[in-house]
Amino acid sequence: MPDGSLAAPSMAEFSDPAPDFLNMLEPEAPAKDLFQAAKRRQETLFRETDVDALVNEVDWLGVAGGVAARERFTHFDLIFADVLKARGGFDVIVGNPPWAKPSWNEADIIGDIDPGFITRKLSAAEARQARSIALKKEPDRKAFLAAFASVKGAMTVTGAAVMHPFAGGGQNNLYRCFIDLSFRLAAPEGFAALIHQDGHLTDPRAGSFRRAWYGRIVKHFDFLNVVKTKNFAEVAHYARFSLNIYSNKSSNVNFTNITYAFLPSQVEESLRHDGAGVIPTFKTLNGDWDTRGHADRVVTIDGSALAAIHALTEDTAVPVDEARFLQPYSNKMLQVFRVIAAAPSLADVIDPIIEIVSTPDGERQVEIPGWQMSSIWHETGAQKGLGVIHRETRFHDKPDEMVISGPMFHVGNPFYKTPKAVCRTKADFEIVDLNKCPDDYLPRTNYSPSVGMSTYRSQLPRCRWDHGKSHVDFYRLSFRRMINLNSERSLISAIISKGICHIHAVESAAFNSIEYAVASAAQCSSIIIDYLIKASGVTNFNSGVLGKFPWQNPGDTAKHRTLRLACLTHAYAGLWNELAHTLRPLPWHSRDPRLIIEGPMEGPVVWDRNAALRNDFVRRMALIEIDVLVAQSLGLTLDQLIDIYRIYFPVLQQNEAGTWYDKKGRIAWSCSKGLPGVGYLEEGRSPSRRRWEQILESSPRLLDCEAVIDFLPGGPQQVIRTFEGPFDMCDRVEDYKRAWDYFEAHKEKGAAE
Repeated sequence: MPDGSLAAPSMAEFSDPAPDFLNMLEPEAPAKDLFQAAKRRQETLFRETDVDALVNEVDWLGVAGGVAARERFTHFDLIFADVLKARGGFDVIVGNPPWAKPSWNEADIIGDIDPGFITRKLSAAEARQARSIALKKEPDRKAFLAAFASVKGAMTVTGAAVMHPFAGGGQNNLYRCFIDLSFRLAAPEGFAALIHQDGHLTDPRAGSFRRAWYGRIVKHFDFLNVVKTKNFAEVAHYARFSLNIYSNKSSNVNFTNITYAFLPSQVEESLRHDGAGVIPTFKTLNGDWDTRGHADRVVTIDGSALAAIHALTEDTAVPVDEARFLQPYSNKMLQVFRVIAAAPSLADVIDPIIEIVSTPDGERQVEIPGWQMSSIWHETGAQKGLGVIHRETRFHDKPDEMVISGPMFHVGNPFYKTPKAVCRTKADFEIVDLNKCPDDYLPRTNYSPSVGMSTYRSQLPRCRWDHGKSHVDFYRLSFRRMINLNSERSLISAIISKGICHIHAVESAAFNSIEYAVASAAQCSSIIIDYLIKASGVTNFNSGVLGKFPWQNPGDTAKHRTLRLACLTHAYAGLWNELAHTLRPLPWHSRDPRLIIEGPMEGPVVWDRNAALRNDFVRRMALIEIDVLVAQSLGLTLDQLIDIYRIYFPVLQQNEAGTWYDKKGRIAWSCSKGLPGVGYLEEGRSPSRRRWEQILESSPRLLDCEAVIDFLPGGPQQVIRTFEGPFDMCDRVEDYKRAWDYFEAHKEKGAAE
């Protein structure tokens, strides 16, 4: 009121609606009375109010005002109400929203009060005690609670579905909230240009958001931040982000896509390019990032392309316009997607088990999948919760006593590394020389059972199709759970023997058929399936990823090579003896004399030491042939296989071009960071590449060196390594070509017969 008092004298008048004078009139009242009543009702809708007095009267308004001042809320709908009303939104929106997910980290807040809280690396119990000490002072407690309220409030707001109709609820990254906001604030004919990350394109829970995204995206240019000096210097080297142009007029999916660009100029050059020449890959021959553009890098994603991607990433129950996006590097790679998408998935191929179950309504049939995946022991929960394992680095007498971890196996190799006697980090693992492994070899592990074996086995996950067995009563296909998309190989898998357990950094798949297990192992050791992992951006392996892998029987030769890679010790005798004699593999495609060092190609009828491929050259050749055979089984061409290798495996290319083999097939020197201590050594260390090339200038016939190994029981041993010249490198592309022609010729010969 003019005198400063509240327009409403009490809270009751705020809460009670104004009397409806229209309803109070007599039914036969004259028109002028109706007009006056309507006027009086309108007057009650708007009142002049002393805001300060209202805040003093209503406590929560004061709190809300304080929070708003502290958090600096921006309500675009109120600030730009005139623009939104006049034009229906903004014509152009440009932004680089934050790439962060609001989260509460108590240690960071208390660390500002007491830096030692972070530097001392306290246990959970010690941290709770230190927290009570650090928050004794009233000002510190207030600061802590204010930070808690601020962060938790931000988490609630950014995760509220009602505030983000497109992004939806859940733990939203802030950039998703801004995409949602741009969709709501852009005019019907407007556009938004945003720089952000692309987590929503692979998040299995973001299907509805992707539907809105596919309908609005016009240009999507994906970048890898490797040229930090010209992109984001403060962002991680391998961080991915994208430049996106959105139209606010939703339509059928149709957008321009460029994947794995390093510089904005690369996008411009690709759009102007005439299409001549070979498509540049990730790196040049000198090892520098290749920033050249090419017309084939400009890929149009329409409904047909998305349907092919959908077949590779989703079940049929998921709508095509909600499919997780698999980004093609080029139009040629998009065609690879289309070819592979025609193959059935692993989950569809493996026949389910039919089981009769009793219900209140009688017996009925249920289908149980013929494969299952398990992480077995959670590293913390199995120690502190179940109490079935404990940390103890040592050798074991039986596979049943082993609890392995991810670094211990590699592609097709169950005995890649063993923990050192003192193992604290992932660097504390030693390469295992397969030539020196005895028939009963078992590597060290970092974990052991802490209870009796009967109790231990009772806690193991059960088999779904045979309730009398546990998950570990099968030869299984193991996978590293965390995927490094920038390493030599991303999908790391190997067959592990019966009885072996693992912590949850490893996933293992059991199959109701040993043939399916070995065929799947062959496929998963190929660069074809690894390529799908790299292209998808998946960083966490699970059963859903495995179930969607395209599956075709790669044939006897691929399965036989897989067995010879895996069956290194007597623990694999049962696998070899059951399956190897049923296979009819072809001879090696090459006549290189190093391939006969391991004995006859078919191996023994009953497992013995000669069943396994042990030298480096022969194991590499087996993987080469598996790559070719898997590619052929999926209907790919030789050029497509080579393009996959050239584009998606730059580290593998570097290692191939930096590895020398001796006359006996052993690696004499390698630039690979995954093979420390392998090959010829000087003063206990691998010489530099320059020094190695100086050694080769003299064309040595023999190279001897001393080395200390500690992957066998009995403690460290000093051994003499001898390497016989000549020393040579391999050419993977040429090997692919020769193997492809060889297997194609045998396929044609078999068809003719």
